Amino acid sequence: MRRSKRDAHPSHPARFACRGHPRSGAAAAQVTIKLIAINDFHGYIEPSETFALPDPADPQKTVREPVGGAAYLATAIAGLKAENRRNVVVGAGDMVGASPLDSALFHDEPTIQALSTMGLEYTSVGNHEFDEGKAELLRKQRGGCRPAGKSAPTRACSARRSPVRSTAISLPT
Repeated sequence: MRRSKRDAHPSHPARFACRGHPRSGAAAAQVTIKLIAINDFHGYIEPSETFALPDPADPQKTVREPVGGAAYLATAIAGLKAENRRNVVVGAGDMVGASPLDSALFHDEPTIQALSTMGLEYTSVGNHEFDEGKAELLRKQRGGCRPAGKSAPTRACSARRSPVRSTAISLPT
């Protein structure tokens, strides 16, 4: 059997497709990784809606329970992570921006902290990550203080880095 140049290179992806040599006949061990994905959080760290449930005291009536928010989402993520120890928590954009006052007033720093605490590892950017401009998105990504100025009556500052990794976005500075 003739070997191709493709097979000859030791770093070719085919060599890493299974344990052992690609032609050894050894079966590759399969590993299940749970991908836990969220999107469009928009800084809703507090519950934003209510849901009607039957009143336990009177089944003919309903009670409204708050739903959503960071605590609810963190609990849901923790439950999914508990089902499979091999997991990655990712975001599909719009984690910040177009946020309610409790996050927007502090330039979404509370949301970044909440998402980091939940275990968000990577996220892409959506259109609302650019709401305050490219420089502010990069600041959120890299961490650091927002310069005080006419549009920044508060000095939102965090040593935490955003889950938006530096490899996820490449913008000219």
